[in-house]
Amino acid sequence: MENEKKRSYKRPVDEYLPCEEYKGDNGFIRFFKEDEKRYYFAYNGNNGTTYLKSQGYTSEPGRDNGIDSVIRNARLDERWATKETEDGKFYYLLKAGNRQEIARSCYYNTKEEMESALNWVRGEESTIGKGAKEIDGVWWSTAMLLSKSEAVNEVEYLKKSNMEPVAPVSSESVEESETKKEEEKDSSKPVAVAVAEETTKTGCGHWWLWLLLLAAIIVLCLIFC
Repeated sequence: MENEKKRSYKRPVDEYLPCEEYKGDNGFIRFFKEDEKRYYFAYNGNNGTTYLKSQGYTSEPGRDNGIDSVIRNARLDERWATKETEDGKFYYLLKAGNRQEIARSCYYNTKEEMESALNWVRGEESTIGKGAKEIDGVWWSTAMLLSKSEAVNEVEYLKKSNMEPVAPVSSESVEESETKKEEEKDSSKPVAVAVAEETTKTGCGHWWLWLLLLAAIIVLCLIFC
């Protein structure tokens, strides 16, 4: 097994397949090339982009050791290196602790494209990037862990406060509610008070007072005369 592991890290460069042959689902994929009798792996992003590809291994255990080595070394800065080919292509690679190359990227036309891909595979969206963590045999990226934590905290908060999420209230609903309150308030007043307030609002209250006074004077005159 130890000889197989050492031999698997010393593949000639031409044993890398064209990048198109590594495409697949996100995360690590494993496949076997029947015509070459070799085992390969790749690490792909959510959009199917290949960020790391392996050379050929003569056995499945050797290939799986290569994947484990990627996971162990990917979060270490000193394990990464960038290169440029003689024809002006750019790529990055990942090395093990013994400085043997484990996997490398596809070729990029510009240095900026290469750096962008390298930043992604080492960043918060990647399950082998900085801050990634294994939970029950599954690797979670930093972004996935944050989303999971926020979801758990929200559920716990609602449970503790015995609350349910509510829909936002529109301004029209608020106005209707205020109008209804005013109507209920007016309907609860005594009739005399309501009539007095209405009389005051219309300005007729003073005229009724004068009429009542005039009527009282006429009655008194009739009595005493």
